[in-house]
Amino acid sequence: MSINSNGVDYICSDIHGHFSLLKALLDKVNFDPSKDRLFSLGDLIDRGPECEEVLKWLRYEWFYAIQGNHERMLINAVEQKSSHVFMQWHAWGGSWAEDFDLVELQEYYQVLSNLPVAIELQVSGSKKVALVHAELPDQCDWLDVIDQLASVDKKDVEKNRLVSDMFWK
Repeated sequence: MSINSNGVDYICSDIHGHFSLLKALLDKVNFDPSKDRLFSLGDLIDRGPECEEVLKWLRYEWFYAIQGNHERMLINAVEQKSSHVFMQWHAWGGSWAEDFDLVELQEYYQVLSNLPVAIELQVSGSKKVALVHAELPDQCDWLDVIDQLASVDKKDVEKNRLVSDMFWK
């Protein structure tokens, strides 16, 4: 993502279905959607009362999000179609979707599985920051991470240790 020379960039993580609270905080800082941007570091869903709002928020042109482990749990549940994986996801916060069938979950799956795993954000002339959900290894070269992300298939992201740690650490 290129530098935002017109407005302010905000970064938040772990919204967990609390979109009204997020909206109130954005109002408090006078967030201007015509020039400001909001970057979410994943965990948009689960545990909170407004998880179904995620689709609306992801349509905002000023809202950028990456996958967190809670998005991965929904993705894994839909892809594996295993009652055990569904129960595990529901236990970790996915109970908001407990009564959804696979057809109803499909829109969430499509949107969330297409979110990136990381975002590189330019913050000044030559300075960039990496946005990930969890962490990168202590000894890590960002260029290696970019190569790993480019080479790993979306369905296999959790099989790659470096990428997996970006969700689960």
